[in-house]
Amino acid sequence: DKPYKQFVEEQIAGDVLFPGTRDGIQALGFISAGPWDFIGHVELPETKTDGKIARHLDRDDMVANTIGTFTSVTVHCAQCHNHKFDPISQEDYYSLQAVFSALDRADKKYFDDPAMTARFSQLDGRQRELAERKRVIERDAAKQAGETVVKLDAQIAEAAKQPEKAIELAALKAKRAQLVDGAMKPETRAERDNLVIELRQLNNDLSGFPKPDVVFAGTVYYGINDFRGTGATGGKPRPIYLLARGQVTTPGREVSPGALSMLSFQPARFAVAKNAPEGERRAALAHWITDPNNPLTWRSIVNRVWQYHFGAGLVTTPNDFGLNGSPPSHPELLDWLAAEFRDTGGSLKKLHKLIATSATYKQTSNPQSAIRNPQSNELLWRQNRRKLEAEAVRDAVLAVTGKLDLTMGGPGWQDFVIERPEHSPHYEYGLADPEDAKTWRVRRAKSTVTSGARKTLMALPVRLRGYGRMSRRSPGDRTSPSERRNPAASSASW
Repeated sequence: DKPYKQFVEEQIAGDVLFPGTRDGIQALGFISAGPWDFIGHVELPETKTDGKIARHLDRDDMVANTIGTFTSVTVHCAQCHNHKFDPISQEDYYSLQAVFSALDRADKKYFDDPAMTARFSQLDGRQRELAERKRVIERDAAKQAGETVVKLDAQIAEAAKQPEKAIELAALKAKRAQLVDGAMKPETRAERDNLVIELRQLNNDLSGFPKPDVVFAGTVYYGINDFRGTGATGGKPRPIYLLARGQVTTPGREVSPGALSMLSFQPARFAVAKNAPEGERRAALAHWITDPNNPLTWRSIVNRVWQYHFGAGLVTTPNDFGLNGSPPSHPELLDWLAAEFRDTGGSLKKLHKLIATSATYKQTSNPQSAIRNPQSNELLWRQNRRKLEAEAVRDAVLAVTGKLDLTMGGPGWQDFVIERPEHSPHYEYGLADPEDAKTWRVRRAKSTVTSGARKTLMALPVRLRGYGRMSRRSPGDRTSPSERRNPAASSASW
């Protein structure tokens, strides 16, 4: 029953506020949530406009997910202009982007032992630093060597495509190395040779570590392709500018990291030095969100928990507490629950118990004939009638038949067959054979877990795709953040 304050802080800055902890690192996967574009994330350098757009969209996801999830505010609507309905300026939006400006979506390695993680990170960082310096030296020397090296590079690329030319390929590489070495000044060559020696020692030291765990997270990226991230500059945050009409081609003045100026409990701009480590920006945002005086955070989470128990929140638009959202049906109750939750340690277990043992929750869901308008239940004069979620129906069926597999961890399972995966893949649920173990295996992961009777929570989702056999049972919406389940979903059996 982790305190909610700590939970939120781990999602945003766990590596800074809870260093060396497994949860503090794994939780950073929250920042990386969003669509993955291979071209934008791998093949496009940030010097090109499309590369700048890809990074801008990544930061937009980070800002929208963080502020929308924890404070129920549609801050992303201020990307191109001041928010049309709420007091959120365009500068507020880009100040939030500045919080995440050093981050990209990438794999982050770690161990259960904090000391081992710290040592590994130190050696790994030093290795990347030296490898980058060696690359720059050899790149500059290759330019000095002239057209001959350019032609050799073309020959090497062509020979590499033909396995039978392995000997020729080795000879070409040796010739290129000789030309590059000859183009270096003696002191530069000596520096490069020292780098090679130190890199060899670092490789030996790193090889002594066990295989690290990996989480896909929002982190500093050390790229080796066209997109290189901020790792080459030590994770220095990118400068963020106020973009006219949200276009990366029309930058205005630079903005500093901060949050929403409409709230006065803390200064809207963070007191973080420009040359401070990037993690301090995220830590400042985490503290701003979890501040006891933040009126949005505590209302947001208790409203979401209320929605879980009643099918609708006290604010029926849990992702939008602004003017375009719905006003609370019971504002005093919402405020009391928020304060009670905040002041008693942020225990979700206590909050669940408080709601589930209330007289309101324990009411019958049968309409009373004395009420003239039985369709309206905004004031909760009875309990809401609710359908069991598609996931719970499936798990319950498996449980009563004794087939439910409660194995934890590992990759998800899939109940579809992918046709034409090389281009525009089709996800065919009707072709999956429930009796075939291959149906449940995730091809991109190495795992011995192939059971199709695992909990639905472990299902591999496909963004913007349906739910197959569960589509008739009030599933969530994969095309947008689901505020609540569709109550009109068919109750027909699978």
